[in-house]
Amino acid sequence: MYNACVNTMLYPKDEKLLYYMVAKCSDMYNGNQTISELCKTETDPCTSVESKLIYKNQHCALCNEEINCIPWEIKLVCLNFKDFERSMSSFTSIAQMQKALDIFDCKIQLTRVEQSVEALVCTRKDYLHDDLVSICNITGLWVSYNEDISWACENFGNPYKGFRNVFCYICNPSRANEQNVALTEDCLLPEDNNELSILHNACKTFPTSNRLAPFKNIYCYSACNKEQSIETDTTENRRLLNISESNDDTLRSELNISIMYSGENKFIEMKRFVNELLPGLSADLKLYIPSLQTGKVDAYSSYISYLVNEYSSVCGMETVCNSSKNEDTPIYGNPVCGECTCNAECAESENCCPDILLNQQPYSCLGAKMFPVLYKVVTNRMVEFYESSNETYRITDVCLRNDTEEELSHNCSSYQKASDFFTNIPVTTDTGNTYRNIYCFICNSNKNDAILQFQVFCDTCIEYGLFTNINNLLDMIKSHCSKISFVPVQGKSCRETYNLTIAGYSGGEKYVRKKTSPSKFKQVEQKTIDAEDLYKPVKKVYAACNRTDKLHASHNLIEQVCESNNVNILALPEYRLEKKVYKNFACFICNPETDAIEIGQYNMTSECLLNNSVEWYVYNWRLEILCNTTKPSPRWYPYKNMYCSECNLPPWELVEVHVNPNDIEVDLQPYKYIFSISRTDFENLERASDKNIITDCPGGIYDRSRVISKMSVIVLQWRFSAC
Repeated sequence: MYNACVNTMLYPKDEKLLYYMVAKCSDMYNGNQTISELCKTETDPCTSVESKLIYKNQHCALCNEEINCIPWEIKLVCLNFKDFERSMSSFTSIAQMQKALDIFDCKIQLTRVEQSVEALVCTRKDYLHDDLVSICNITGLWVSYNEDISWACENFGNPYKGFRNVFCYICNPSRANEQNVALTEDCLLPEDNNELSILHNACKTFPTSNRLAPFKNIYCYSACNKEQSIETDTTENRRLLNISESNDDTLRSELNISIMYSGENKFIEMKRFVNELLPGLSADLKLYIPSLQTGKVDAYSSYISYLVNEYSSVCGMETVCNSSKNEDTPIYGNPVCGECTCNAECAESENCCPDILLNQQPYSCLGAKMFPVLYKVVTNRMVEFYESSNETYRITDVCLRNDTEEELSHNCSSYQKASDFFTNIPVTTDTGNTYRNIYCFICNSNKNDAILQFQVFCDTCIEYGLFTNINNLLDMIKSHCSKISFVPVQGKSCRETYNLTIAGYSGGEKYVRKKTSPSKFKQVEQKTIDAEDLYKPVKKVYAACNRTDKLHASHNLIEQVCESNNVNILALPEYRLEKKVYKNFACFICNPETDAIEIGQYNMTSECLLNNSVEWYVYNWRLEILCNTTKPSPRWYPYKNMYCSECNLPPWELVEVHVNPNDIEVDLQPYKYIFSISRTDFENLERASDKNIITDCPGGIYDRSRVISKMSVIVLQWRFSAC
């Protein structure tokens, strides 16, 4: 059994990568004491061929009666491997090697050989005491004390779930064992599933284990338990969608539960469920009501006409909801601005037109404290968790349907304390979009199923995986849990900032001008680049004004829209070109490519090209009228405005770039002797580097190493002679 966490990171020395290993001799071992000492002091892991256990070194294997133990290898992993590989042949000293390791972000570590058993990572340094449950009856529910099990819990390793070993799991039963249900010792299984059939037979023949009640034993649990599809009830319109559980060091449970409702009466069913749940928990309700709606900016709606005009100067009026759209009206939309919708479902589909995002501002960001919480008894643990939670969730809290009744709109958007408890309970769809309440869900014409999410905090261990019926689980929650919070933990989080790095990646969409009329508007481009360049930004990204240093004046509202991280601003579409990405239309406006003062000295192109000899030319009467009648916009120089630009330049083509990493293959070659240093040398690398020396081998010389490289990883295979 594993009894230690061993560090396998050789360089850099201040980093650790800990794995569970056997690091001491068997208590029955009475052989050579030198082997016992070497077992304690040396770190040279190996994996047993017979038992598959991992030993700290060959000596530990020997004193545990393991003869055939496969040594681990040394692996070098570099973030920028290609550059490091090029520099290797020039190394003449350890100092040069250390410098290169640091420059190219390299790590040297011991690693198991391929095909051997997977190693278990230690999550903390002292896993026996600090990370895993290592004593019996923490739950207080172990009623039949067994001295042997207690001793085994405290003395064996080999982690099981969140416990030091399976014996610690056995002597820490959960509330699930208290269910008053029949023992599960048989279940219906698919006839063609041979693996489940074997488990089913074992379920019948092996004896009963009380710890897994109501399942007869581990085989019944494996074959018959339904975990994620716990029987909900006979109601067809309600089903358990998802459930998860975590425990602290005293095994108190925190559960995240999602229940989906469907059909015409889904909200009636949801209200009935909540009303049945609340009395069992508490009549004492604590609500945290925000003083302001997070995400609403008055200036956007107050100056909406100005913002729409500025937007249309870049994108045209085709993607503006309040514009007049008919065959006789000259309206055009810049393809780079994409498509959008004006209906009430746009908040769900996340493609609302900009005037809706700026004027009605459908989204807000709410923190965990802004959702209702019910509790029986407030403990320091609950207060600490609740106050430390800084996650924010994006919700829709505005009615976008034009014919919404005043009362429905008020129930959706008002943050004043209301008598209706359900104005504060969020509802989520299977896309992860969250609505502030059922009223916001309804008044945005949402036809999806509705998901109720809530967190439960319990002062005992629940272990939901042993429950076979949702009603039994809910009864246990009512009896033994102290707090319930209606936080949409599976909902979409609010983005804190615009991610410039991701925006600059090679992959994704871009718009390019084609010299000929494209056969279809959207093309897919497959691009292969080196693996280390996969996540390097290659495009210039504009997320603030005047990054071109050619802007002399700009309306402060344009700067605010460009640079703001408001949730509705972040929902505006990007303006993506081949080598440039603008965060939104405002960033495009306030980053001109030509000095506005100089523009007046030159003539602008103020009419459409009328030359059908150009291959890509297609006559568009709307563009011609708009080019002539729309006022000049310096941002489009040398063209009068966006429309004149569009009718004088080749058409746009949308290209979706799929980036694939290049599999790097480097020819095998011998490298200089500098790589033939021992594992001990890594521990003294800085000392050796300072003296610019290599540790002598007292019994001969080291053989040169071979370097095998693939996908940014090189493995150093070591061979020693007399050392």
